[in-house]
Amino acid sequence: VVPRTMTFDRIAIEVTTAVALSVIRLGIYNDGTNQYPGSLVLDAGTIDSTGTGVKPITISQQLTKGLYWLAALSGHGPGVKHCYQLMPYSFLGLAATNFGSPQVGWYVAQTLGALPDPFTAGGTINVEAGTSPLICLRLLSLD
Repeated sequence: VVPRTMTFDRIAIEVTTAVALSVIRLGIYNDGTNQYPGSLVLDAGTIDSTGTGVKPITISQQLTKGLYWLAALSGHGPGVKHCYQLMPYSFLGLAATNFGSPQVGWYVAQTLGALPDPFTAGGTINVEAGTSPLICLRLLSLD
């Protein structure tokens, strides 16, 4: 959620388990319909996930007030820090069968390459221990 116009200068993900010859592509999507990602705002490129640690990409992206979705795409499955490890709740609500499980994002099977525009239809909502990686933006300025 972006509460007012802001400019960001980094997008990052933390790799916790490295995989040889692997990369992770990061990006930002506008909110589409019914809290589902829509059109692509930014395909930020890839980070090298053959080693562990926080992996930033330099960007220059202004976002206006609204809801956005951060995306990660990998063809090799390196381990990353997940949203549920730091987020006890979600605006997507809680799982109907387990109120201790926040719904933390969307998952769609996608071949590694450029991020699709718009976001691929037919996603599955991720519940707590799902595959929603924790992706972070670094604020440069409040515009």
